[in-house]
Amino acid sequence: MTLSFLSPLYNAVSWLMVQIHTGLSLFMPSTSGQAWFLTIIVLVVLMRLILVPLFVKQMHAMRKMSALNPQLMELRK
Repeated sequence: MTLSFLSPLYNAVSWLMVQIHTGLSLFMPSTSGQAWFLTIIVLVVLMRLILVPLFVKQMHAMRKMSALNPQLMELRK
């Protein structure tokens, strides 16, 4: 049984992979393993670029928490 709430994500990633592979097929044979390899590499890089803002936000929140840590320890005493 598939998880239906993940279907839109699956469809979006599938569509993106097909588009990337189609673009790479202009430069190399579409049946080659190299085209699929580069498609996966490009997809991973794109996903990481999409996640960079979330990572930066998490880092800022961690720094704020570590700055407040001494005050929090005083309150616990």
